Amino acid sequence: MAEQFWHGDLQASWAAIAEGLPEEIREEVYSNPEGVTVYAEAIDGLVEDGYLDAERLYRLRGFPTASGKIEFDSSELTQAGHDGLPKYCEPVESPIATPGLAAQYPLVLTSGGRMKFFTHSQQRNAPSALAGDPRPRVQIHPTDAAARGIGDGDEVVVGSPRGEVRFWAEVTEAIKP
Repeated sequence: MAEQFWHGDLQASWAAIAEGLPEEIREEVYSNPEGVTVYAEAIDGLVEDGYLDAERLYRLRGFPTASGKIEFDSSELTQAGHDGLPKYCEPVESPIATPGLAAQYPLVLTSGGRMKFFTHSQQRNAPSALAGDPRPRVQIHPTDAAARGIGDGDEVVVGSPRGEVRFWAEVTEAIKP
């Protein structure tokens, strides 16, 4: 599928994604790879109506609910035959649902953490992305790392009943113990 992904040319993919952007924003995006804030046309309407910040858009349009208001108990879900309120369901495998499994696997994996160079587990075969972050990483709280003799940068095994994989540890307080 190389032809659908610019034959791995990252610059070509960026150029395609930037098509249609006003030239001034395109230049700003290329000169600021960390990110650019772009304001929508809705901001102009807010300013014209005397509001100074975007989070007040609901004052102009209301909320996208049946009532136009914040709904803690969703009337649309209720009308469709569902609970109108969110309901917590314990995962099938968790320290509470499967305490025996939790004894064998005491840490809880949370996935989806954002890395600058990747989208979830994608782009790991792109040389330019790998140059910025070459090794798969697992983040672990210092307390959990110390209890297991894990140091920052150590190679570790992450396992479950379905298998295991090797990562390199990043010891950080950004992760809960």
